Parts: sequence; structure tokens; C-alpha cells
Amino acid sequence: MMKPYEAKRSRTTLSGIRQYQTESNLCQICRRMNQRFPNHHLVGAIVWHPSRLKGAESLPKSCGAVVFTRRNGEIFFVIVQEASGAYSFPKGHVEGSETEMQTAAREIREETGLLPVFLPGFRETDEYDLAEKPGTHKQVVYFLSEYSGEPFIPRQEEIRKILLLPYEEAMRRFRHEGTRRVLAAAYARLSGQ
Repeated sequence: MMKPYEAKRSRTTLSGIRQYQTESNLCQICRRMNQRFPNHHLVGAIVWHPSRLKGAESLPKSCGAVVFTRRNGEIFFVIVQEASGAYSFPKGHVEGSETEMQTAAREIREETGLLPVFLPGFRETDEYDLAEKPGTHKQVVYFLSEYSGEPFIPRQEEIRKILLLPYEEAMRRFRHEGTRRVLAAAYARLSGQ
């Protein structure tokens, strides 16, 4: 038998809040919330549940971008090799009250020395569990950014090297499936597929 607060299904919204579809009965917390905010929780509808959002407020969030340029009609992507040896896109943690795009712009500038120009309408997210911190779930938001060919200036303490690679080679460097998915979405957008 399902407890009143247990979820049948869950999904993640664009804002990263996990939502749950509950049974028609609500737990005490939801009942109190429903009395205070009658339109907030709907019986049998998609609702959020505070007890099920373990660590939602402390969910580590990073923002970055798939940075690209075009040379002789071919698309090349900026890939950074992190100090750990892993390959990724330029990205980093949100600081203070920064917006996602402000964080992405700052991190790209800090890690690569590039001044990003964001293309509108592209926002992809990747979520995964951190291997180095069991039980910690991380969200990374990626935008699409073009650069005009200025020289790379890697941040020595964080970045081993910066590579400019065509799609197939960039895809081979990534080990994380979510990063490959983001690259594929960016490539499809840029190549008009």
C-alpha cells in the first residue's frame, strides 16, 4: 500500500524542481498547505512535496555553454580538459544572485578568456549524481555561444588545456552521456537538423 506522501511518478520541471503525482489523499504537510494555499496543491494532480525534495535547496547547480566557431564552413567546438583530466564544456557554479546566463558568461571568460555571444532559444540541462559526493545530485545548464576567434587563455589552476574540435572528435572526448546529448543538440541546432 502506498503511503499518502509517496509518489507514483516524478518529473523534473525546467526550473529543476522535482514534481510528484500523488494519490488522492494528501499527507499532513500537504493538507496544511492546501488549507493555506488552496490552489497550490491539487488532489490527484502534479504537486511538489517538501519531504520528497531531499536537498532541493542545496542542489549544486552549474552553468556554462557549448561554445563554437565556424571555420571554412565547418563547426568547431571549444572543449576544456579539467584538472581532473575529464573533458567538458566551460562551466561553473552559480555565485550569489547571478542569473544562469551571467554565470555561464563569467565562467567562460574565467576558464577560457573568451567573450561569449549567446544564441537565443537554446537551453539544455544535464543532471547526474556526483561520483565524488555520493547522494549528491547536480544540475548543469548549458547555453549556446559563439566566439569570434580571440586567443584562448586557460585558467591554470582549473584547466589543463583548451581544444577546438570538430563535432565527431569532440563527441569522442566526452565520457559522460549527458554531455554527449548536449553536444548533439547544439550540433543539430547549428547544422539546421
